[in-house]
Amino acid sequence: MLLAPKLQIALLLKTNQC
Repeated sequence: MLLAPKLQIALLLKTNQC
């Protein structure tokens, strides 16, 4: 998670958009 913080943010944004 710490290695890919951008990925976590992208996932959060996608879940929010859904």
